[in-house]
Amino acid sequence: MMLTLNRPGVLNAMNRELITELYEALKEIEKDETSRAIIITGAGSGFCSGADLTDGSWASEKAMSLGQSGANSMEVAFNPLIRLITSIDKPVVTAINGIAAGGGVGLALSRDLVVASELFLT
Repeated sequence: MMLTLNRPGVLNAMNRELITELYEALKEIEKDETSRAIIITGAGSGFCSGADLTDGSWASEKAMSLGQSGANSMEVAFNPLIRLITSIDKPVVTAINGIAAGGGVGLALSRDLVVASELFLT
């Protein structure tokens, strides 16, 4: 099963909506006995540029001064997604087709196998 992060205009930056949709899709695939593997990739020229700091869904604009409340925000929103990916009893492949930064690196590395295009290594 192929899942594509589809916010190419912002290099697939993660907002709460994208994280929720990805989490829910993964839960469905986890239960689907006909799916044997999961591939996660990004639309356009980037895999995932990390958290979308422009849409207001993260308190990250002041992350350096938020301390524990900033950490709590990530614990509630992002970490359950990563825990789910690492616990799925099916191979998870991340297909890196461009930039992976910040939380996008965490997402890329939460898998069983990473495949990256040489086109983006130069």
